[in-house]
Amino acid sequence: MSMWTWDAFARRYRVTDEGTAALGQRSGTFVGDAKMLQLRDGYIALRKETTNALAQQVANKTISAQEWSLAMRQEIKTNMINQYMLAHGGRNSMTPADWGRVGKMCKQQYEFLDRFASEVRVGRYTEQQIAARSRMYVEASGQAFERGKVLARGMPDLPVYPSDGGTPCLSNCKCSWSIKEFDDRWECRWSLSDAEHCAGCVDRAARFNPLVIPRNAA
Repeated sequence: MSMWTWDAFARRYRVTDEGTAALGQRSGTFVGDAKMLQLRDGYIALRKETTNALAQQVANKTISAQEWSLAMRQEIKTNMINQYMLAHGGRNSMTPADWGRVGKMCKQQYEFLDRFASEVRVGRYTEQQIAARSRMYVEASGQAFERGKVLARGMPDLPVYPSDGGTPCLSNCKCSWSIKEFDDRWECRWSLSDAEHCAGCVDRAARFNPLVIPRNAA
């Protein structure tokens, strides 16, 4: 049984009877934002184990650079889909527009990967270097989670997202959007975590404090 269920009206997850102990919340309450961020980051940490293993295999020539590239493309696709759906309410909540957004994010990462793969193919990197750079593609899936979270609430797309590569930390971003809903607007704040932050994220936190989105803009 699932630990949570999607409330389509509230556009958030509610804790089920089965999830009370694991989530530390009463049945029927909303899954807290902090818990959702833990799930986002926990997923990323888990999937890095896969890309580390792939890096070892290609460096040791257990698999070819082409096989590694195909496996990495699948990782990118899987992670983008799973993170978006996690924040958006699951597969049943996905519309053609949502799949299109995920596809666009994947395409951007594929373009980065193709350039990286051409360098791996000629033996430019060590195993450690391949693994470190590969982990960035996993970290980039954080933007899919954040975009799914925003769009699940019926909001328009926001101008920037954590892990979108637009800050000096690139995809290694632990920030998030904190959103408060009102009858006539959404107030969106760029939230810094307890981690060390780059200057770009600090600037976004100052600029988007808050970013106000009128409801008639959706």
